[in-house]
Amino acid sequence: MSKFKQILTDVGYGSVRGLMLLFSKQPLKVHYSWSKVIAWLLRDVLKYRKSVIYTNLAWAFPEMQYKEIEDAADKYYDHMADLIVESIWFGGSSSNRIRKSRIAEFANMEVVSDLTKAGRSVIVLDSHCGNWELMGGYRSYMKDETPFPLNRDDFFVVYKELSNRVFDKVFYQNRISPEPGYQGLVESKKLLRLMLSRRDKPSVYLVNNDQYPGVNGIYIGSFLGQPTTAHAATATLAHKMGFAVVFQKMEVVSRGHYRISFEQITDDASKVDAKYIVSEYMRHLEAEILEQPYNWLWSHKRWKNKKAE
Repeated sequence: MSKFKQILTDVGYGSVRGLMLLFSKQPLKVHYSWSKVIAWLLRDVLKYRKSVIYTNLAWAFPEMQYKEIEDAADKYYDHMADLIVESIWFGGSSSNRIRKSRIAEFANMEVVSDLTKAGRSVIVLDSHCGNWELMGGYRSYMKDETPFPLNRDDFFVVYKELSNRVFDKVFYQNRISPEPGYQGLVESKKLLRLMLSRRDKPSVYLVNNDQYPGVNGIYIGSFLGQPTTAHAATATLAHKMGFAVVFQKMEVVSRGHYRISFEQITDDASKVDAKYIVSEYMRHLEAEILEQPYNWLWSHKRWKNKKAE
């Protein structure tokens, strides 16, 4: 990057990050009042990805009438707006502020910690359910009297680099705000090298795995009633290295409160193939979406190869 572009990136980052920090200091309840305005802007003014959202919902729930799809879309816009304000609030929060807010809780962290205690590395496959931008606060979601059972230096959150350098830097910093100095936010292209370097040290890797995989996806059959391909690269790594694989669920208990729970897919991925791992992951994800249909990223073009009927 040239010196001039670096200056522009730094100025842009400082401006956006500074503005977000200014708003982040407001209580979470105040942020939710802003959420109503954001939902209105997304839905009625910008009509943000309306055709994508309506099409995805219609494909996934063919039994729905148009009014039902419209109601589901409205609820999704409300949820999306909540995700935005929660993420801004999160970016200016200390670990203590997050813990006191009870924005998230773990239901059964022992599913993961017991595997690491047994000497296994674990890939936790999460999704775009709940608020994935809160994953940098993992260590803050235990109760005050219960310490986080995983060493910070052995826990990694995988992300995909954004093409816009300013926003990539903004979101990177936002995600690690509660953990000053945290070095565990890892760009997806660097995951293999990291795993190889830590092969003999039990570690936990949190990987989002539900977006459209492009031409390199593996066919897993029906997902939400649609012929679907899915990312297999992470599952393939788990298979080759003999890692354990766990599914992460993030359900909305109430506004401002998520419950994170886990379901073991395999304690040794070398004993099963990548397709089994991915298929099980997608099966768990489908069940989660059907429980709370609005609680997923419907604005993502998940089935790009399918044409509207």
